[in-house]
Amino acid sequence: MIPIKESVSELQGLMKNTTQKKAYQRLHCLYLIQSGQSVYKSDLAKKLNCCRLTVSHWLDAYECG
Repeated sequence: MIPIKESVSELQGLMKNTTQKKAYQRLHCLYLIQSGQSVYKSDLAKKLNCCRLTVSHWLDAYECG
């Protein structure tokens, strides 16, 4: 899994302040990884109610900046 730069508390704050559903899902994905609740893309996809490939695309985009 890729390293997440933001802390758990930073991600929680960002999640609280976003109003866009897609942005919230992406932040929630990062939060689940950073907090140790999920490490597998398939598990993340189930928890976020999306496709594993979608999670993969999000993480690729995050890793690229």
